[in-house]
Amino acid sequence: MNELITDIKALQDQTLNNLKSSKANNTIRAYRSDFKDFSVFCAKNGFKSFPTDSKIVALYLTYLSSKGAKISTLKRRLVSLGVIHKLKGHYLDTKHPIIIENLMGIKRKKGSFQQGKKPILINQLKSIINVIDNEKTKEIKKIRDKTLILVGFGGGFRRTELVSIDYNDVELVPEGVKIAIRRSKTDQFGEGMVKGLPYFSNQNYCPVLHLKKWLEISNIKSGAIFRK
Repeated sequence: MNELITDIKALQDQTLNNLKSSKANNTIRAYRSDFKDFSVFCAKNGFKSFPTDSKIVALYLTYLSSKGAKISTLKRRLVSLGVIHKLKGHYLDTKHPIIIENLMGIKRKKGSFQQGKKPILINQLKSIINVIDNEKTKEIKKIRDKTLILVGFGGGFRRTELVSIDYNDVELVPEGVKIAIRRSKTDQFGEGMVKGLPYFSNQNYCPVLHLKKWLEISNIKSGAIFRK
């Protein structure tokens, strides 16, 4: 009987570890940061932050909304509270009607459309490259900066993805270049992905030609391809 209890305890511990492993480290840190903010709110108002209940969460979301928080922030905080409870072996009903209907009411008041970051348009991209070309700086720095921007734009890379590209992640092919992304913010299972960049008709703004030139002039043969 004791052996069975020990096995169950071990299974519970392993299950919690699996839950933690299912999320990227940066994601876990973000969840904890959100929960810390919730804990401060609870402490100031005499509420219990863990385990908490749906009514307290609804009040917290209303409080955040009154401080100007976006709908996307409220949803992220809600997910964080649910995950932290799950990681600690407790269930928080984040789909409770008082939470969902409260969010719906906040949306109606705020309006569901909230402006995010505007993407760079092709004309703006060309202007940026032209400005770099006219800078009074070393040619190698110009090539690096232009390559970084053109590859980022052409492949839709996140900033963190760009700086983590390794020399061995780059494969030149007849059609252009393949770049392996080993881990991304949107890839929580750590499976990785491959992004392909074709040749552009205009050589001045072609990410493939610039990348080939950068690798040649920088003589990088290993490690991160974008470095100071």
